[in-house]
Amino acid sequence: MLNQCEFLKKLSIVDQKTKNNINGYENSCSGRLTITTEEGNIYQIDNVGQLSYKEFKPLNAKNQSTEQLIDKEDQKIIDTYPYFLAHTYHRALTETEPFKRIHLLKETFLNYLKYLGLVTASEYFSSDLKVKDINRNFKQFLFRPQFGFWNAFMRETVKALKENKHQWLVKELPGYYKKIESEKKAKKHNENTGIGALINFRNHYLGHGMVPSREKCEALWVENFAILKELLLEMEFCKNYSIVSKDRNITLRLMGNEITQVNLKTKLESNVAMLNAKNEQISLVPFFVIPGEYFIREVSENAKLMVYEQNTGKRMVFFSPESISGETSGNVIDQLNKMIGEKDREEPITNKQLNKEKFQELIKENNKDFVGGLIKERKVIPEIYQERQDAEIALRSWVGALAGLFFVSAEAGSGKTNLLVEMNRQYNERGIDTLLIRGNRFAGDELWEEIQFRLNLAKDVNLSKSKAFGYTQDNPFIILIDGCNEHPNAEQLFDDILAFLNIHKGGHIKVVLSWRVNTKSELPIVKPELESLIYVDGSDSSDEKNSIAKACHWLKPLNKKEVEGAWDMYTSNKKDKVRRKPNFTLEELTYKDRSLADQLDNPLLMRLFLELYNGKGLPKSRGGFTSIWTLYHQKLISQ
Repeated sequence: MLNQCEFLKKLSIVDQKTKNNINGYENSCSGRLTITTEEGNIYQIDNVGQLSYKEFKPLNAKNQSTEQLIDKEDQKIIDTYPYFLAHTYHRALTETEPFKRIHLLKETFLNYLKYLGLVTASEYFSSDLKVKDINRNFKQFLFRPQFGFWNAFMRETVKALKENKHQWLVKELPGYYKKIESEKKAKKHNENTGIGALINFRNHYLGHGMVPSREKCEALWVENFAILKELLLEMEFCKNYSIVSKDRNITLRLMGNEITQVNLKTKLESNVAMLNAKNEQISLVPFFVIPGEYFIREVSENAKLMVYEQNTGKRMVFFSPESISGETSGNVIDQLNKMIGEKDREEPITNKQLNKEKFQELIKENNKDFVGGLIKERKVIPEIYQERQDAEIALRSWVGALAGLFFVSAEAGSGKTNLLVEMNRQYNERGIDTLLIRGNRFAGDELWEEIQFRLNLAKDVNLSKSKAFGYTQDNPFIILIDGCNEHPNAEQLFDDILAFLNIHKGGHIKVVLSWRVNTKSELPIVKPELESLIYVDGSDSSDEKNSIAKACHWLKPLNKKEVEGAWDMYTSNKKDKVRRKPNFTLEELTYKDRSLADQLDNPLLMRLFLELYNGKGLPKSRGGFTSIWTLYHQKLISQ
């Protein structure tokens, strides 16, 4: 703000009474002033009352020039930093409307996060390293990234690259990231780092909610622009690593506020690359794209550079520094998939190479991916699990049984997935090896082929070796299959699972399988000769003819104690970003609307209800039965 007032030094301000110049903090003022401008214009103030407050005017208003508002440090960023940072930074500085201005501040910050994340990803993909953790993080965090995902990817990838002794092209980047994120003194913004403070600003004021007032927008700009500017100035090294691109026969330099054509003697190894002062280069992942080749005419004529937003699987979404959005598929996705495939590709593990330690390492890696995917989809929330005593006792008790299949069935939202994840944890605590698989992720409809695919096993590997690994009826290898009914050929897959267990009789290999149904009549049929493979938990005393219907464990709704426990767990959890704390108790809800409270015995419905009424009072009486699903759908429609 003081820098923007430098023009005051060019004014001569003289006290009419003393004839003294009042510049400086020691000179007093009588209240009668004569002001002479650099051009010789003279203005008189006869008393202090004439000095009145005027409403703030935008920084590039007619009475002020942009040159007076952009200081040397700003100009350095605008002239020398990568285009997608420099251009949005300049647009933010020269925007006159306060709300648009803080949006451009947000866009500049997002491009800053992208620069860190995508350059780090490019360092990895240009190296000879193959690190499963980085492959997983890339797909988990950057395919559909939220603001915080970029930072999470940086944190985990920088750590993994350091552990694998990666040789950086951008040598300053890991030290810079440590300085702004990991060191104790980095948390100087109300116990947040600069990145954390700006993420909070975006989520609180530009995520969902009321548009801030003009005055609030101006205050938010002052506070958060200072944080962003500090982060950018600390990253001055980025100007020494030029981003260049080939567009047909033209080479473009993507640095500064304008993209310029250059004569580059170095041959580029990819369409977009980063070069240091020695002309050493890395290929940048296809997230910085010159629009002409990949986008429709309307986009390519208005945007100079497209920067990655998200990957939907079938197409990639981009957003330009000029605020133009566009989608593309084909060549760009093919490039990306090829890069990922090369990092994922390993020589299949042969029967000779496989031992128990290697097998345990492979299934542990698979399970980490499995649970990570469920957490990302919010099917599982870390540290939130309500004990299901009956089901857990049954699943612990059957371990020593001769039968190979434990069948779990229930309605949608009953908690089958969370139960299997919890049992995986409990089995591992007991030293039992497990493999988690999702029914809707099978590549085919054969269990053993899926296991080979998931664990990268060669064709010569077979599970007859499993007994050599020490698996027995009392200490088996357990395969947990979640949502078998979600497979496109569910009943065919189910038949193959039984055939697989029939080959590996003896109880040393077991399968826990969950299946979503509304009634037992919808369960699959088992051939009589295979019925002995199914574990009967003894909970059904009916005269069901279908052996699965009679033998399966039907996951019951939460009982009263479990409902209370789940309510307390959700409402007291402070680690999850989604808040679920209504302004009433379970007891008050039960007293007010028993039919609504009774629906909370379904874990999914409880979660939806608590999210719907977070921070709200008791639901209004509707004079009849109210479905939580109906309330949830009404909210989606209103949004």
